[in-house]
Order: sequence, then C-alpha cells, then structure tokens
Amino acid sequence: MEEAPCDLVPKPARSPRDSSSSPPWCHTSCHRADAANPCASAVAPLPVACCRSYAVRVSPWETTLASLNASGVRYVVVGGLAVVLHGHARMTADLDLCVDLAPDAARKAMQSLSQTGLRPRAPVAALDFADTEIRSSWVRDKGMQVFSMYDPSNPLREVDVFAVHPIPFEELYANSLRVRVGATETRIPSLSDLVRMKRIAGRPVDLADIEALGALTGDEP
Repeated sequence: MEEAPCDLVPKPARSPRDSSSSPPWCHTSCHRADAANPCASAVAPLPVACCRSYAVRVSPWETTLASLNASGVRYVVVGGLAVVLHGHARMTADLDLCVDLAPDAARKAMQSLSQTGLRPRAPVAALDFADTEIRSSWVRDKGMQVFSMYDPSNPLREVDVFAVHPIPFEELYANSLRVRVGATETRIPSLSDLVRMKRIAGRPVDLADIEALGALTGDEP
C-alpha cells in the first residue's frame, strides 16, 4: 500500500478517530485498517506515527532517543513531548522518561543517557540511580520524583527520568504506542494512560493538557 504523506499539520479541533477528516498526524505501517488509521497495513505490530512538523520541533531529542534504542533500553516518553506527539502542539522544555527500573535495565538507561553528554544535576553518580536502595532513599528522604540530567554544553537538553512510576511500568509499556521522531522510533503512552498520568500530577499545565487532549479526541476532559 502506498504510504500517506507525512506533512500533515495537527488540527486540534478534530478527532483522530473522525473518519471525515485527516488525522492530526500521519500514520504509516499501522496494523489496524480502520477509520482511525486510514493508511493501515499489516506490517508493524503497533501503530507508527510520523509528522515532519514535529520532527523539527523535537529534533534536539532524536540523538538521545536513538541512543536509548541502540542500547536496548525499555522506556516510554511521557510528559509534554508525549502530549505533542499525540497531536497537541505546545511548548515543552525537557524530555520526560519512564524507564524500566530493574537494576540492570536502569543501569543500561543511565549509561546510554551519559553517553549522549547528559550529567546528573545533583552531585551524584548517574549509575547510583540504578541502585534500588539508593534510589529509594532519594525518594524517601529527599522527596525525589524525577532524576534530572542535563547537557553542560547545551542548556536546551534536559532529561527527567521518573524515580517512581505513576503507572506500573509493565502496564505503561504494554499499552504504549510506537511513533517516529524524525527518523527515530520511540514510544509514548496510550492516550488514556497519558491522561491518567496527567490527572495524577494535577498541576495547572497537566490539567490544561488534559483539556487539550480531550478536544483532540472529542472526549470530555
């Protein structure tokens, strides 16, 4: 089947399930041939979405995501970038990640992020995050929710890795969708899981995201 063009611009007022309008992104190699995925084929096990307008906006993170993929890290992109990749165009300053927190898996994630030039904001070793006891002490004693890393050579590159998962990781990962950021494939939460995480966080920006995502799908926030 011929691929649909990948230059569609998000249309916040329209639902991706509305067969009377173009979806807010362009699906390629989708596994479900239905109204939600008009260019579906039976190739990929999960939907793959791409949009050139997004590729420009989130390109600073493509190298980071490619490194995680090359290292075999299991992760899901959450937060503002996930909102953007679901079709709501808004500003986002950092990259939020949920990674597998099993010791070996978390160690692999920290090594991959470090290899791209990221360093912990706190005066600790990145690999300490992979130690369950150390990480638990940070959560218990310091109230840590995310482990922040930054690139000393590029202040625009900042990554927050969740130290505690709002949704169990295996559930989040199993429900996640595969999308493309430029030429790099990544994972974002399902829309329902993203809204659920936003409700748990409950900040004004999260509530605004819930409303915007509801407008995209035609659902009540």
